[in-house]
Amino acid sequence: MDLSLIAVAAVAAVASGTLCLAGGARSFVGNRRWRALVLLIIGTLAAGAGAILGVLALSFNAYRHLSAETHLVELAIEQQAPQRFTVRLISRDEPSRSFTIAGDEWLIEARILKWRPWATALGFPALIRLERLGGRYVDIEHEIARERTVHSLIVEKSPDVWQWATRAPTWLPGLDTVYGTGTYLPLAHGARYTVLVTPSGLMARAANSRAEQAVLLWRRTNGSPAATF
Repeated sequence: MDLSLIAVAAVAAVASGTLCLAGGARSFVGNRRWRALVLLIIGTLAAGAGAILGVLALSFNAYRHLSAETHLVELAIEQQAPQRFTVRLISRDEPSRSFTIAGDEWLIEARILKWRPWATALGFPALIRLERLGGRYVDIEHEIARERTVHSLIVEKSPDVWQWATRAPTWLPGLDTVYGTGTYLPLAHGARYTVLVTPSGLMARAANSRAEQAVLLWRRTNGSPAATF
C-alpha cells in the first residue's frame, strides 16, 4: 500500500470528523440534541481514526519497503590508524554520512516489520529501517577491553511503529512480526561493500577487488562462511 494513500485517508477522515463536529455543534445550538449527539460521536470517531492513520503514515515513512532483494546502502572504508577507520555510508535516498569505527569488522543493524498474509494481500509491504553502525573485534579479549564504537543511523524522528507493535500490538492487528537483523564483514582500507536486505534479513557483498581480498583473507583466518544474523 502506498503511504500516500494512508496519508490521504487520514486527511479525509480528519476533514469528515471536523465537519461532523461542526454540524453537531450547530445542531446543539439549534436545540436538536439527539442529532447533535450522533454527529459529535461520529465526528470524534472519524477525527480519531484520521489522527491514528496520520501517525501511522509518519511512522511507516521512517522505514523502507522490503522487496525480494533491496539495495540499502554502500559502505566506503578508509583506514586512519591500526583498528581505526572512517566508514562513509552512501545511500541513494539520503546524503552521504561518515562515521569513525574502531575494530576489525564493521557491523550494521536494522529492524524489519512483516505483515500477516491477509495484510500483505491488501498491499501492506514489509518494511525495513537501518538503525546502527558499529565496529567489532575478532579477538574477544579486544572486544572486552578496547574502544567500542556505535552510531545511530536513524534519520527521521517520527512516531515509531516498533513502539506501537511492542506496547500496543492490538492497534496493528495486521502486524505479524517485528525483528532485528544485522550483518558484518572486515574493515579494510579502500574496501567498498554493498548492503542489501532479503526476506531472510540483511546481507552484504564486496563491491570492489579490495573488499573481495579482505573477505577472502577474513574467511580463511576465521573460518566464517557467512556473517549475517
